[in-house]
Amino acid sequence: MRATLFLVLGIAACSAESSTPIPRFSAADAAVEPDPLLREALDAAFAEAERGTSGALLELAKCYEANTLGALAAETYRLCLARGGAELGLEPVRLWHHIGCSLEGGPRAEEALAAFEEVRRSAPGYAPAHWRAGSLLEEEGREEEARAAFERALELEPGGVPQTLGLARVELAQCRA
Repeated sequence: MRATLFLVLGIAACSAESSTPIPRFSAADAAVEPDPLLREALDAAFAEAERGTSGALLELAKCYEANTLGALAAETYRLCLARGGAELGLEPVRLWHHIGCSLEGGPRAEEALAAFEEVRRSAPGYAPAHWRAGSLLEEEGREEEARAAFERALELEPGGVPQTLGLARVELAQCRA
């Protein structure tokens, strides 16, 4: 009985993941109408992903990210995580990093921070996740947490520019307070 229940739940979960629509670019996603060549590239990447070409969903996510379509990129990376297998392409921790990078600097900074925190938890030796999280924490005024994140990034990559500058910004802010 229990095995049957798990089998049914597993099939339902798999069909839900495969039925999730692939995020598609529309003119509403951009501040201005994109260049026709970019639009053509986005449409081609979407078509490959829709056909189910191995790795195409990941390529679509990267295309969105490269063209500053952060919300679409993050949604597509999350779909890659949900589908796993060939669509995963990169290690899950790397996809979480891409999700954070796609969302930072916008109105969804909390989601970006959560993604970087997932990377920090899963791959504590990955310095970029620490300094990116530090930058977001600093923007939120969480200076002590930002300091700790920048210091950890410096331990991992001594002399790294982003973490050195981030730590300096925190120290300046604390001197002003």
